[in-house]
Amino acid sequence: MAGSTDILEREKIARAIEKTSESIRKKHRALKTGRIEDDIAVKRHLGPIIEPLQRIVDNSSTRAIKDEPGVAVKVPPKREPDVELVVPLTPNREKKKKNVIRSSVKKKRANDSSDRESNESKQPRTELSDAPDAPTITSTQHTVYGVYLDSDGMKFGSLRFEIDNNDNILLDNVRYKGTPGLYELIFKRHPDEDVFTDNDLQKYRSMLLVTNAYRRNHSARGQVKSNRGYKYKYIIAPLLPSEPTKKKKSGQGLPRTMTLNDNAIDYVHWDDPNELVDRL
Repeated sequence: MAGSTDILEREKIARAIEKTSESIRKKHRALKTGRIEDDIAVKRHLGPIIEPLQRIVDNSSTRAIKDEPGVAVKVPPKREPDVELVVPLTPNREKKKKNVIRSSVKKKRANDSSDRESNESKQPRTELSDAPDAPTITSTQHTVYGVYLDSDGMKFGSLRFEIDNNDNILLDNVRYKGTPGLYELIFKRHPDEDVFTDNDLQKYRSMLLVTNAYRRNHSARGQVKSNRGYKYKYIIAPLLPSEPTKKKKSGQGLPRTMTLNDNAIDYVHWDDPNELVDRL
């Protein structure tokens, strides 16, 4: 009888150890998979239901065993299969998950933008933004007839382009009053007609003629950089001085009989002076 009681005690201890080990394994898996918060939420909300069921399971695992003299029977406890309880995410948990995803997306965009900026920093910058003090590259701005970056700094045509504290434009110590319309004509690929005025057009024309910004190599002898773009066709071309057209040649030229050729010369003897004069 004492031996049977000892066996039962050992079995109870073994079941307790196994149960504790299984609980430790579940906690470890929960920590690795990030489900520990869900398990805590389940126990908090479903504890009154789980605890009675757990007691029923524990009681059913202990079976009544008839003691036989001199015979020790060891009955392994019934092991319940591991069942994962899937609990819908609470609003706070779902919100937290969305915040994590949003932050990861922002981080990726920041990394992509930093990569693009690092790649662009290795290439020469060729275009400027609307603000005169913040050069950037955009598709709406124009450098063919406008401001561009050179080794000496910003230039407009052949002259250095500077801006003073009052937003006035300086070209080789010549000051032009900076206006929104003038900046629109200088920087924009498609200037807005509602922004610039006739006075702005005259200032822009003066800047083009002084700097030769509309000619190749910004030289007075360079060819005009004409194209089919909106800015040249509707803004710059009407401002440029018209070149004198060459006069067309008039007249019939020499008769075919008097043109130089390789034919043999036929000498004719004229015995009548009057007829010779008529032939001449």
